[in-house]
Amino acid sequence: MNQEALKAEPRQGTLMRGTYKAIRDALPGCARIALVIAYHTGARKGELRQIRKDQIDFKAMRINLPGHTTKNKRPRFLPIYGDMGPELEMAIAAGARDCSYVIQHEGKAVHDREKAWVTACSVAGAPGTLFHDLRRTALTNMIEAGLQRRRQWKSAGTARERCSIAITSSVTAE
Repeated sequence: MNQEALKAEPRQGTLMRGTYKAIRDALPGCARIALVIAYHTGARKGELRQIRKDQIDFKAMRINLPGHTTKNKRPRFLPIYGDMGPELEMAIAAGARDCSYVIQHEGKAVHDREKAWVTACSVAGAPGTLFHDLRRTALTNMIEAGLQRRRQWKSAGTARERCSIAITSSVTAE
């Protein structure tokens, strides 16, 4: 890694609840469910693309991610809380029955939602918002929902506790 990258200011973007709702409501179904899951869990784009219906456990209120779908190759789960449950049920009901993916359009897995994301952010009055901002937002949401710190950063798939500590400090300072 080059020295300039090490010295760069850490990203600080997060999504406020009102902005989240405005972007969510401007997105088509397949991109909407990706936003909802990422907003609450901090899941990475690549992980979101691979979530299958059979990985969702509504009884245990979690989405199971097998190791081969995660960045660090370790299995983990994403907690289902907030508006995730109803949104997941709606996405599954709207999707093609013969497609196993949660994020789908016309029976095929969706891999690129960038155009829909940029458009929805502009419509919502939040141009320039990065999808990656949802990783920090999710940690903030988990703190506010009362999840234990270790579970927060484990769910978000980060090995860096300092990320969680920095967000906790900014949330508790407000």
